[in-house]
Amino acid sequence: RDTIFSCSIAYKDDTAKDDCLDIISSLTAEELEQAALTSYAYLSASTNPQSGGFGKVSQTDARKVMALRMAHRHYVAENENKKKALAKLVGAIKWRENLGIDALRTCFDVDEKNNFLVGDGREELRSMIRKENICQAMFICGYDNEKHCIL
Repeated sequence: RDTIFSCSIAYKDDTAKDDCLDIISSLTAEELEQAALTSYAYLSASTNPQSGGFGKVSQTDARKVMALRMAHRHYVAENENKKKALAKLVGAIKWRENLGIDALRTCFDVDEKNNFLVGDGREELRSMIRKENICQAMFICGYDNEKHCIL
């Protein structure tokens, strides 16, 4: 995991880098954390005891890098308009929080004893997903690096 947290972002130029840094400096501490949590690597390192954590990179540095990645995605999507990118990023963070996206992403994660994690509505989400999958056909698109099905 050291690689993803320490990998550089391919900015178009120094202005793009400075604009993205400005975007994340405009965020509150909670918004910065939520922006970083859009990265599954950061989410997993933050919440799952089996993930191995952040490796050689501090959580503060990892948070900044992952938040910068989200800022950069919005910056590019908004045609390098810093003001629009910040507004869209904050809107996306609120949307993710309102819908409980991180609970959905982690509802099948397990602890060191291989028990499902609980709280944040995970039990209800697991139950709902299982019920839905009983009634619907599932198509496997491939497998991830750990040989889990990708539906």
